[in-house]
Amino acid sequence: MPIIWRYVTKTYLKIFALTLATLFGLSFLIKHKKLTLLIVAGATYKQAFLLALCMLSITLPHIIGICSFISSLLTAYKLNSSGEITSLRASGLSFSRIFTPIYFAGGFLMLVNIFLVFEVIPYSKLLVNKLYQESQTINPLVLLRKNALPILKNVYTEMNLSSTGSESNNVLIAYFLETEKKIALLLAENLNYANKTLEGKKVALISYFPSEPDLFDHLIIDNQAETSSPESFFISLLNRPSKVRDYDVFSLQALLESSRPSAKSELFQRISKIFYPFTFTILGLSAGLLSRKKLHKQNLTFLLLSTFGYFASFFALKNASIPLFLAIFYTLGPHLLITFFSFMRQKKIVEGEI
Repeated sequence: MPIIWRYVTKTYLKIFALTLATLFGLSFLIKHKKLTLLIVAGATYKQAFLLALCMLSITLPHIIGICSFISSLLTAYKLNSSGEITSLRASGLSFSRIFTPIYFAGGFLMLVNIFLVFEVIPYSKLLVNKLYQESQTINPLVLLRKNALPILKNVYTEMNLSSTGSESNNVLIAYFLETEKKIALLLAENLNYANKTLEGKKVALISYFPSEPDLFDHLIIDNQAETSSPESFFISLLNRPSKVRDYDVFSLQALLESSRPSAKSELFQRISKIFYPFTFTILGLSAGLLSRKKLHKQNLTFLLLSTFGYFASFFALKNASIPLFLAIFYTLGPHLLITFFSFMRQKKIVEGEI
């Protein structure tokens, strides 16, 4: 390997490692509260550790793309601002030869994304769902607080849950009895979860006592200063679907065999993620070669439009009803356009037109 390649590769890898560690740290800080709640709710440290690894691995494809963009941009900017590119080109080296290691790095990261997108991430998402379900079913308060999700069946709750997830005040729980077509209501000043038991203070239960079909039901109001219930009662309220419908956890073979539009949409999104690192590596190179004097509005507009266009197309693929030709365009179009115009801008920069 030529000395210049080792120098460029070393510079690129330093920036890439620092950016990757920073983004990993930010991602962990964003998700640490959820992990803390799960531990307090009863999840083991092993479950929390696995959950943290899975959550970080799910964000890897986009983190790698951002890192490749920043690394190539700062590497090109460092070499350009120090005059090293001018010296190297004066010695007879072409622009493409100088940055060959960065092109190879973008291609290698694209191969890494293939493995992540089709193998690691589906398994990680499946494991996250499993761990999340297991940990959430342990603490009834956390379980009841998640009534907006399709975990509980026919239950509506309002409560002021503490940050630890073990205590709640001003609780209202409405439970619809599906077979009898009636509603039971529970009001409590305080609920506390400890030792796999839910204890309540100043609890009022409003229910009914069935009577003859032609008569009115008898209303029951039960007030208790203190009460307790085992967690197994609340676990029985879970509504577990018999079949997984989240295509995020499907393997490549399952997505190819499925004829549903949602499965095809997920497949196109994964393909778009594969090209993300290489595309933004090329974009970063073209942006990093510009000096401060030449960094005017037109160049910034190109950079912002390229980034916005990619993410707009990526999220447009979530719409499962779009036609096939549009899905292919949203998948490959942004990458081809960004790569083409980035190479054209690099050529103009080298020729002194920009």
